Amino acid sequence: MKEEKISSLPRFFSLEKLELDREVTLDESESQHLAKALRKQVGHEVTLFDGTGGEYRATITEVRKKVTTLVCNEYFDINRKNQRRLTIGVALPKGDRQKWLVEKLTELGVSTLVPLLTERGVAQPTGSVLERLTKNVLAACKQSGRNIPMEIQPAQKFNDFLGTVGMTGSRFFAHPGERQIGPTAEGLAGEEEVAWAIGPEGGFSTGEVKEAKFAGWKPVCLGPVIYRIETAALLVACWGQ
Repeated sequence: MKEEKISSLPRFFSLEKLELDREVTLDESESQHLAKALRKQVGHEVTLFDGTGGEYRATITEVRKKVTTLVCNEYFDINRKNQRRLTIGVALPKGDRQKWLVEKLTELGVSTLVPLLTERGVAQPTGSVLERLTKNVLAACKQSGRNIPMEIQPAQKFNDFLGTVGMTGSRFFAHPGERQIGPTAEGLAGEEEVAWAIGPEGGFSTGEVKEAKFAGWKPVCLGPVIYRIETAALLVACWGQ
């Protein structure tokens, strides 16, 4: 089966590890989406992925009220991932803007999102918030065809984040007061890892800027206007491609 054909099938995420010729049971949420929303029945085909890379063509073998069983028939080594590993630390915006941010960063191939705790930040990335955002990541993967979900890490204090990101790649933080404009694709050529930090509305504090520079992070101006948090994050995600 060609990639175009399997890509046209509805996509579902499996919590169970997938293997050829093995039956798998979808969780209640995915089962209800398959059976009630899409009205799929026994014998219909769908695409399954489990987050480890690649995807499977699967056939529905049983549909019950809260459970759907399928068997994996064919494997496709299709990852659709960016060549460069991109980590973005973000002081999350409020409300529905978080969902929009996560969806778009997933579509753009960001590897890891780290919610940042900053001096001027207002959103509180609690456990329930991160759980909800992880579901948004999976929904974006189903829509976009991405097979390895973006990882959302537990929230970190900004100064801790500065030291946890690997030292091998380029590291930048958005700071409107700088003259240096963001790196071009040519400027990042050969880089396997890139990390960015995006502050809250109002930007990083003076102390945080000093800490970032001391840790070896490069301050970068994103342009002549002040972007909202999610816009800034999407911009640097595109630069990181």
